[in-house]
This record gives sequence, structure tokens and C-alpha cells, in this order.
Amino acid sequence: MTIGSRILTTDPDLLRLHKDIENDIRRYGRSVMCIGAEDDSPAFAYTIGNVNVGLPELLMIGTLDGAPLNPLSQKMIERGSAFDDGEVVSIGGKYPVKIIDADERAHDDYTIQAGQYLGHEDYRVQQVLIPDKSGGYPDDPECQRPYANMPVLGHRRH
Repeated sequence: MTIGSRILTTDPDLLRLHKDIENDIRRYGRSVMCIGAEDDSPAFAYTIGNVNVGLPELLMIGTLDGAPLNPLSQKMIERGSAFDDGEVVSIGGKYPVKIIDADERAHDDYTIQAGQYLGHEDYRVQQVLIPDKSGGYPDDPECQRPYANMPVLGHRRH
């Protein structure tokens, strides 16, 4: 059975998930997936749907709170382009977030449902780096724990 995307499945849970994603995209322009931490990996959140307007999906590692991904996505839509690799963007917190271009590990290890929903892996992912309590980012050797322990899925790790 096909659900809005190009996925063929008969799994009722997966069908329900894809229908929820499709409804979110229709209503809000994107869906935000929030994935809980496991023993060997931190919690993370990512978008599905930005690709429909020619923009990268966004991924934040180290939080279950995917809410910041909505205003970040909206900023990309308003400017008509992706963030620059390494761009620092304010979303109203004490410190801005940093956006980097993610490598293939984003597809392989994090944004799996995006690829399944879209029916392909031909989409960009930008990682949103969350600053520590002093404003340092996980790609900076001076970043404080636990932020310093978050995976950085790009070439920007020093």
C-alpha cells in the first residue's frame, strides 16, 4: 500500500506513522520526529518535509525537544536557502545554535524515517549543534560536557 510517500508496507504501525507524517507535512510543512536516548546513543530530533521545498532536513542530537527545528526551518523557507556550513543562528535562547552540513552518518544513523517516508536517500541534512552553558559548541575542543560528547556529523569537529 502506498501512503503519500513512495513506501510500500503492510505493517500497521508503520502505516500509521507515515500517515501521521503526511498529515503533519500537509498541515505544518514538516513533521518533527523525536527519538529517545538508548544505552549507546543520545536522544535526537529531526525534520521530515523540508526537502519538499528544496531545503535540507534538520537534525538536533542531545535533546528530545524538537520544537527549535520549526523556527529554524521557517528561517530557511523565508530566506529561500539552506544555512551556510558553520552558520550561527539565533532562535531566542541565551546562545545561538550552530548549523553544520551533516555527512552520510545522518542518513545511516539518525534520519532513517525521513528516507523511508521519502522513498529515497537523496536529501541533505544539516545538524543543529546545541551550545553548552558557556556558549561553546560540540565541535569546539573547549566545549563542556555533556554537550562535548554529542556526535558531530560533519567535518567541523576540531
